[in-house]
Amino acid sequence: MEAARTPAPPSGTLRGVALLPSRPRTEQVLAEFRKCQALLAAAPSDRSARQALDDAAYTLCVLLGRTTVHEAVDAAEQHLAASA
Repeated sequence: MEAARTPAPPSGTLRGVALLPSRPRTEQVLAEFRKCQALLAAAPSDRSARQALDDAAYTLCVLLGRTTVHEAVDAAEQHLAASA
């Protein structure tokens, strides 16, 4: 049974992602997320800014196959750094 297990990936790698998104798409979605963060920081009570950030965070998580936005941002940054 132990031989059938997939070895753990080296630390610092993109774990758990079978297919990575293209670099341009990753850049686009990460930039949109950061833009939405800035918009919400400038207007914290703006409901449309909050919704835009939630939408961008969701898209980033789905694109990178992560369950939290923090993991998704880290994975996106690693992916962009690795493909630079």
